[in-house]
Amino acid sequence: MKLTRLKIGWSLEKGIRKVNQEKLIAIEYIIMQKESKLRLPLILGDKSWHDISEDVCRPIESKANKWWWLAFSVSLAAFIWWIIVVSYTVGN
Repeated sequence: MKLTRLKIGWSLEKGIRKVNQEKLIAIEYIIMQKESKLRLPLILGDKSWHDISEDVCRPIESKANKWWWLAFSVSLAAFIWWIIVVSYTVGN
């Protein structure tokens, strides 16, 4: 790894760099990547941190599909059946 920055102290723990010992600037990209010989890179192209966050959060923030609702309905029915069976067992 070769860093070509001069007079910049790198602070990898906090993800920031110090410029002139006074101003703190957020790092947009840290040059610490390692290429794997076994697989392709996970992030292709020139993506920012925001683009990566959007790609990761999109499936979670989107509306649930019909298969999720079907699985939820089956789980809810099993839970209601469990409540009935436990109530019957405790009541007798």
